[in-house]
Amino acid sequence: MILLVRIFKKLFYLFILLVVVAVGILAVYAYSPDARKWSLLKATNIVAEKTDYSIDIQGGVSHGVGEWEFDRVEIYKNARPVIKVSDLVLKFSVLKLIKKNIRINKLSAAKIDIYSIEKSKEPTDDAKPKKFALPKLVPISVDELNIDELSLHPDKLKNQYKLNGKVAFMGDDTPVFIDMDVKTIGTTALSAS
Repeated sequence: MILLVRIFKKLFYLFILLVVVAVGILAVYAYSPDARKWSLLKATNIVAEKTDYSIDIQGGVSHGVGEWEFDRVEIYKNARPVIKVSDLVLKFSVLKLIKKNIRINKLSAAKIDIYSIEKSKEPTDDAKPKKFALPKLVPISVDELNIDELSLHPDKLKNQYKLNGKVAFMGDDTPVFIDMDVKTIGTTALSAS
């Protein structure tokens, strides 16, 4: 019986050692900028392989687990632009993300171009209406939003907009919260607060 207790005790210590080593490896990986950049590139490759979207990232630098800066990020669907962002700074809470809560502490960009996506006109075989169900929505918040120039394509007014503020959707106490200062940079005047 004593021998059995000693064996279980050694197995327990071995198990604890393996857990500590695994946590240590994950910590080193998470706090290594090169490992985070490699993970980002792998994720963009997976998106390109599994969806109609592709992501082109230039100058991605990670200063921490939830802190990124990019010179340029471009997202395409079927080789057509969806969004182009330059000088992007993104800071987010990793712990909130694990809890299925998207908490962006800071999102700033020098320029964002958003393009309209044409809907595919596929013929439908069914004349019956399809059931529609809302996806499970997760809380999303942006504490600090600063966009120096936002352009919408096509935009018949040819305006650019400057955005500063904060937003939250599906929060604990308020379904939608927007505190935003929007100013036009183009020719047609528009200002909202």
